[in-house]
Amino acid sequence: MSWQGDNVDLSDIGRRFADAHMGCFTGQNYVIRNEQAMAAVYDGKRFPDFNQKVENGEDCIFERRYYYRGEIYALYLPASQKQMRCMEGFLNVTDLDEFGYRHLISRIDGLKERLPCGLGIQEINTFAAAVQSALAQNPEREKVFLAAMEAEVPSTAEKAVWIAEHLNEYEMANTDEDSISTSLGKVRNQTHPIRPLSGEIHTLRLYSLAEGQCYKKYRYKGKTEYSDFAVPFDALYLTRYQKEIQRALQKYSDFLSERGLADYMDNILLKRKLISMIPQIEEWDHKLWGVLEVKSHGKLSEGELQEVKKAWSGQCSDGFGEGFYQKEIRTREGLLNVDLAYDIWSTEFKTEQELKGGDPERIREMQLGGM
Repeated sequence: MSWQGDNVDLSDIGRRFADAHMGCFTGQNYVIRNEQAMAAVYDGKRFPDFNQKVENGEDCIFERRYYYRGEIYALYLPASQKQMRCMEGFLNVTDLDEFGYRHLISRIDGLKERLPCGLGIQEINTFAAAVQSALAQNPEREKVFLAAMEAEVPSTAEKAVWIAEHLNEYEMANTDEDSISTSLGKVRNQTHPIRPLSGEIHTLRLYSLAEGQCYKKYRYKGKTEYSDFAVPFDALYLTRYQKEIQRALQKYSDFLSERGLADYMDNILLKRKLISMIPQIEEWDHKLWGVLEVKSHGKLSEGELQEVKKAWSGQCSDGFGEGFYQKEIRTREGLLNVDLAYDIWSTEFKTEQELKGGDPERIREMQLGGM
């Protein structure tokens, strides 16, 4: 400013600039009003529903919300690498995928449920950019895109991005010829026929130690009474009542369809790939194990496997497993309640190969031969 001389009134320049730009100075900053109304998030009476469709973020495809120290930090995708680094700074982490308290919301209804399982933030961001570009040119083809994702069942981010980049090749169809049925209708690709689901049926079994609580029975004045306090039965002791538990489990499972718990999966791509998810029990190494038998069209990817484990964990803690635990099983010792996954918060569901070692099919053949 030295070249302007000593008589320059900087405060007057500042006042005139503020008046012209409808802003004001605040300490080290200058704030300008942009004439856009601020959207109310909390009305002072009812907390907002953070699972609802995103109402801000302009043209974002996804919103990733992070919950940290009582605050909510939103990252709108697609985002720049600079924005991601900034979010890492807010959360004091070096990798956003390692931050546990997060939630993903989609601006497009049904898109989140059609994401390949196990994608990291960078993969989701790349996919969001591809979707944004595709729908910017053809906004009316949103339904076609969702149907194409469901029909193709992409297991990787690369495949999902390819679908977005080739959206113009897809169309809704009225016939079965070269088309795939989805929950949104029939869809086909005019250039490359959509491959149907794999005809190979892959079987996976997840194991967790079972535990029981028994209310012992006793005779009092000629009547059968039950103790008010339960006695714990570990997985080793539960093998004594394997037949009773098996019968109770089969009876409790009557409300399930042939697909079992697969009907309750949130991810539409995984739900389409799964044939069935059936809760069972099995004795192994002189212990009783809760088992989830999973059948699918082809082998599950690592991301899909983790999604199945997450879903089974939820069913054990507050779903099928919780309901089964509430059912009393009559035994010679008393009323027995069985938990299919002992200590759900620390349980690590193991595959059959991880638990038993070797080839699962060979082990099963040996067990059947022994019987």
